[in-house]
Amino acid sequence: MPDVATAPWRRAGDGEDPRLRALSWALLAPSPHNRQAWLADLRRSGEIALSVDTARMLPQTDPPGRQTTIGQGAFLEILEMALREEGLLPRITLFPQGEYGGVPDERPVARVALEPHPGVNRDPLFAVVPRRHTNRTAYNPARAVTPSTLDALLATSVPEGVEVSGTVDPALRGHIAELAIRGMQIEVVTLRTWRESIELVRIGASEIGQNRDGISVTGFVPWLGRKLGLVSERSMIDPGGSAVKMTLDSSRDQAHTAGGWMWLATRGNMRRQQVDAGRAYVRLQLAATLAGLGSQPMSQLLQEFPEMAGAQADLYRALGLDPSRVTLQMLARVGHAEPVDPSSRRALASIVRL
Repeated sequence: MPDVATAPWRRAGDGEDPRLRALSWALLAPSPHNRQAWLADLRRSGEIALSVDTARMLPQTDPPGRQTTIGQGAFLEILEMALREEGLLPRITLFPQGEYGGVPDERPVARVALEPHPGVNRDPLFAVVPRRHTNRTAYNPARAVTPSTLDALLATSVPEGVEVSGTVDPALRGHIAELAIRGMQIEVVTLRTWRESIELVRIGASEIGQNRDGISVTGFVPWLGRKLGLVSERSMIDPGGSAVKMTLDSSRDQAHTAGGWMWLATRGNMRRQQVDAGRAYVRLQLAATLAGLGSQPMSQLLQEFPEMAGAQADLYRALGLDPSRVTLQMLARVGHAEPVDPSSRRALASIVRL
């Protein structure tokens, strides 16, 4: 992993403008496929306007932009934490020009007005923002996530209206794991969705450093394969190829070593509820980090392309949820795992409009 791709993790909080300092922390938020589809407009004094970078969406795996909107919420939550650390009270107005409809457009997701307030409350979860990483490794099956640990995690304060649930029950845990694997299989064998992911794979330091987003693959063997032309988009898309096999094998290891699962639901699926789900998710991930747990979204089952509908319905049934009443927004695994290195991040200047 080249230093330039992880530099934002080391430089967060630098700079003279408190808005830029806060944004440098928000840049560390999670986002679907690590696309970092955020735009922050600073052209009005004392304000930050957050909107979607519509050029960085995922039209195949995320047709309505629901996951992208959840990513806006994760960014907004860390931004608010960082502004409070600066002694600023953020006044957040969601969708000041109205919610976008079928897909995200250029209207702002949020307008954040800043008011100096030395006595503003700080959030203790902010301290672990530099250590929050999505951990995709196999978790330690010998170390159980206890019910009390899960209960403490699920008790994390989240926005009103987001329902947080989870399980460490072996039977349900195994059932969810099988469904999660099935969701990954569907994404991989559906050519257009798998191609979208493959187009975002960055292999080796040069590609990672040049793009600083997407799915980073490090190591000598993948790099050499790319150099020799043995690892190409065509070979990685091949249903019988090694890339598909490795992806599915990894997915099985991830799902079957989950010490527990947690999921987020809302009663409705308005854009502001999606934003709130993103704010809730990153808070849960920060709380998991604080508790010494690894976490990873495995939300392929929740994607809205037609081929996923049957498996998605099975997940709702497994969790005892009525899709006519609630919308599952996130599914993630938790467990004990070795720490992982940070993922790549784009330059702060690339998301800021001055």
